[in-house]
Amino acid sequence: MPRDELALLAETLLSEPTVRNRWRQQLSLTRIFDWLEGFPADTWQDRWLLSGVTTRLR
Repeated sequence: MPRDELALLAETLLSEPTVRNRWRQQLSLTRIFDWLEGFPADTWQDRWLLSGVTTRLR
């Protein structure tokens, strides 16, 4: 799924979609997507799993 589609889906999760909240979310997503693109996988989910974040959060 393209980044812009994921960003639109994420925006629906905001409880208060103010301009500031949308800006902060967009900035955060950009940073995460940029970071995840460094992992060699075909999907965002696979990149997330390769990053090891899931195991470090436990």
